[in-house]
Amino acid sequence: MQRADFNRDGTVGADETYVAFKTKRLGFDLPSMHAKLSVAEHLQQFYQTGFTGLSRDEGVFLFAQGRAVFISSGTWDAGSLIAIAKGKFEVGIMNFPHPASNDPEYGSLALGPVYDPAGAGFPFAVTRFRPENTELAKAFLQYLSSLNGNSQLNGIIGWIPSVSGAQMPDALAKFAPVNQGMFGTTVIDGLGGKTTVKWQQCFSLFQTDPSYTIDRFIKEFTQFYIDQGLSDWQEQQRDWRRAILNNDRFLAGLRGQLFAAGESRGDDPRWITYRSYVAGRQVFPEVGHEGQRRMVENGPERPVGPYEFLPDAIEHLKQQFSPSKQ
Repeated sequence: MQRADFNRDGTVGADETYVAFKTKRLGFDLPSMHAKLSVAEHLQQFYQTGFTGLSRDEGVFLFAQGRAVFISSGTWDAGSLIAIAKGKFEVGIMNFPHPASNDPEYGSLALGPVYDPAGAGFPFAVTRFRPENTELAKAFLQYLSSLNGNSQLNGIIGWIPSVSGAQMPDALAKFAPVNQGMFGTTVIDGLGGKTTVKWQQCFSLFQTDPSYTIDRFIKEFTQFYIDQGLSDWQEQQRDWRRAILNNDRFLAGLRGQLFAAGESRGDDPRWITYRSYVAGRQVFPEVGHEGQRRMVENGPERPVGPYEFLPDAIEHLKQQFSPSKQ
């Protein structure tokens, strides 16, 4: 964030990562980014031969057979994995291991756990095409979003409640979100197109071929990423522009209904809704896109930050999550 959060939103997107690499603000020679590859190089010696080619189902099959000690997954798999292993072995849940602050190699880079941004797994609403059941459906959904209702719902489906204070299923306690820590940043393979394919090819080689060293990975991927990234980003933006046409159709239909309804006041809720859609779906995205385009094509126009508070915050996190307080 200190090097590449050009729009100052607290995280680093794929576009900012590319610009930072292109302007040499980021690179795999940076200790924190080089450590990512070093950790991967250390861990992959413990994995099965051919692990990078496994599909999701093949990974679950190996785990169910007792041929895999650890499987990376989430709440959506917990119930089924526990059921598959019943009578064979006990399934435990743990977080990913994290370097302690006193680790001789990675301790200075261990700023604390990665923060889990809050989010709901599925939204729900009442369709307008069944008006005779609207009140009943609304009451049912209100119950599902209540304290007791949300606890029961998530107990049945095995998910984490999104309502504050709702009881979490016992089996999912280890999946509780981390509400203190550092934002995850730096999306290297997010531009799509050839750069994403190149990342997958190089990283798979790095994980499976002992002769494909860190230095070789850095040399082959970095130059390709810098040379091809702008073209991939521009194609990504053309896709975005095509999707914008759907908003035009939607807004034209909404506008036609309002005109057909005759005169109305400026504070009419329907016009307020329309103006909100125009701002949220057309105006603000265009403004943000133009700033993004100028940054990617011309480089950042202002310094990163302000992050004057960050050194104190990092020190606080190191003390908070030191080995003595685990």
